[in-house]
Amino acid sequence: MRFVTWGRAALAAALLVGTALVGASGSAGAGTTSCQEQRYPVWSGSQAIAGLLCVPDGATSIQLLVPGGTYNRAYWEYENQGVSYRKAQNGHGFATLSLDRLGTGKSTIPNSLTVTVTSQARAIGEVVAALRPRFGKVVLVGHSIGTEIVLTEAAKFGRLGMPGRVDGVVGTGLTHHINLLNAGPVFTTLIPAKLDPLLAAQRSGLLNDLGYVTTAPGAREADFHRLDPVTLPGALEYDESTKDVTTLGEALETVANTNLLAQMTRQIDTPVLLGMGSLDKIFCLPLTGTDCSTPEGLLASEGPYFSAAARLRTFVVPQYGHSFNFAPTAGEASYYGPVSAWVDAL
Repeated sequence: MRFVTWGRAALAAALLVGTALVGASGSAGAGTTSCQEQRYPVWSGSQAIAGLLCVPDGATSIQLLVPGGTYNRAYWEYENQGVSYRKAQNGHGFATLSLDRLGTGKSTIPNSLTVTVTSQARAIGEVVAALRPRFGKVVLVGHSIGTEIVLTEAAKFGRLGMPGRVDGVVGTGLTHHINLLNAGPVFTTLIPAKLDPLLAAQRSGLLNDLGYVTTAPGAREADFHRLDPVTLPGALEYDESTKDVTTLGEALETVANTNLLAQMTRQIDTPVLLGMGSLDKIFCLPLTGTDCSTPEGLLASEGPYFSAAARLRTFVVPQYGHSFNFAPTAGEASYYGPVSAWVDAL
């Protein structure tokens, strides 16, 4: 995997609330990692974000992991050929906080009309402020709608001198060019959560709010994986069995912000690393979307939407679609290691 950087002139080649101890595991080069469930009061204490905080011995830097729409923290726990993104980053010595966005997982469930990208970003900023006394470096990591949330947090709430200030942003599965030919059919697979057998059985708090939606049973393979699927054993089953919800507000605000006229990301004054799957049909493919074929192509497409202060860098995971956390081509060499090296260099 190669990194590419966007230069100044042109393209160049509050409070933690701990609960029960979840577990401890050995981490290569990082000693023991201790994991605890956490709840963070947000929105002036009216809601709470849940997450799994895992801290290797001596860790002073943390990655906040924000999943995409219809995902929860389980996205970061998928063990791709033996190791998950979260465990890999712990192994590199970084603390991680795998979050459930408001309305998902173990977090509280606000009225869906109040759950937008901006309101989620505000909540993430409150979590960042709570972590600051403990960690000297705080980096946001997002996927898809989660990327829109962390970019919004960095632009509106996490700028220098603000309580939610962050030191870097890693975004995956999101660009400013939506491939409308392929993205449209993805939106048609969304159904009210109350109509989904899995979520109706697991999440009774969602049943009376039609603003919470999820993917129809069996839709995730075509929506988020390869165009011509080549998947790891059990990956599709894991993705279907751990799926969650998004709100119409989150989806609509993400669409509104991912367009050629969007200026919000130019307000970000902290470094940004952007990664895409080369076959992401929602945002990529030549002529109809972003050029995700190479890091250079991705940088050429996305560089104009970021300021020089963002020092944009890009990477591409080959031969996979939107949720490349499941890609056979993702792993230490192409994904986990390079991201950790970028974070370490901040």
